[in-house]
Amino acid sequence: MLNSPTKIIIIATLLLVTGAALPFLILIKLLPSTFFLNFLAYGCSVLGLVLGFYGISGMVIGRNQKDDWEDWRDL
Repeated sequence: MLNSPTKIIIIATLLLVTGAALPFLILIKLLPSTFFLNFLAYGCSVLGLVLGFYGISGMVIGRNQKDDWEDWRDL
């Protein structure tokens, strides 16, 4: 399911946006400030950040492996 870094980065972006939107909606009193919603917003932010770094590192590692393969192929 999550075998490409692009999908992981898209999911991370959605989680980060959710983690930013929930506190904003709580702040303008559209949602009640409950422990669950506050914890959910925090969890979305942290998980989005971790997944984002994981997806970006997967892209960089994949690109470096591709470059290494092209260097060997030229020999």
